[in-house]
Amino acid sequence: MRSLALLLSATAASLGCSGSRWARSDPHYAEKYPVHTDNPVRVVKQAVDARHVEGSGGWYASAHGSDDPAAGEGRLGVFRYPEGYGGTVETRGGLIGVLAEGGGVGGGFELGARVQTPTRLAPFAGVSGFVAVDEGALQDEYQWNDPNSDPVIIETGFAAGIAPEVGVHYWLNADWRLTGSVSHTLADFEGPGSANYTAVGVSLAHVTSLGANRTSRPHAAPCADTVIDVSVEAPPLPQSPLTSSFDNNPPRTNPYAELLAPGNANP
Repeated sequence: MRSLALLLSATAASLGCSGSRWARSDPHYAEKYPVHTDNPVRVVKQAVDARHVEGSGGWYASAHGSDDPAAGEGRLGVFRYPEGYGGTVETRGGLIGVLAEGGGVGGGFELGARVQTPTRLAPFAGVSGFVAVDEGALQDEYQWNDPNSDPVIIETGFAAGIAPEVGVHYWLNADWRLTGSVSHTLADFEGPGSANYTAVGVSLAHVTSLGANRTSRPHAAPCADTVIDVSVEAPPLPQSPLTSSFDNNPPRTNPYAELLAPGNANP
């Protein structure tokens, strides 16, 4: 137990004030964690919590490649974390371009979904599928191994594929996400044949929509241990003794008023 406490303390110290509240520019996150704390357990919770991504979305761009067999993929699309899943489900869709040895060159549309932990460093598993127009096959193995040969278009048709994947997200901040993944693609190209390859890729995503309940980002909350409530009325400024005496004391009357003629009681 003591070792765990020391580990949490070390983690808190290394994260620092700004590091623990990594997404404090997000309204929902800032509402949950308005200030920095020195409590090691809470610091770690602030540092890993990414449930606020629920309902948000944006765009992504990715590139994947395989060496044997040679293949490459490029993607550009939009993603979203649907409401009701606490940031554990992600859906996406967009454009895809595929080039595969033994298959062909195609371009089309993809759809995908992932299940992940709602954390800043988030392992995930998912699956995607695509349909594309196949612009033809690259020749056979001989063409790939001969640097002096040019690819030869054989036939035009349609292609379709499915790709299970595993990987990990890392949120650089509340707006940018970096992803590394490994996918295994099973694709069928109508003209030339099929392709079967494992590709490693990297993706960059940017949040542009915060969902119905969070439409704008405030300025980042200050790194402080206390919250100053500006809604509480400040106490009045102290006044000089002279001003106070005039404001708080009633006007003095003439003690000899009864001896004076009427109308001259307060000359």
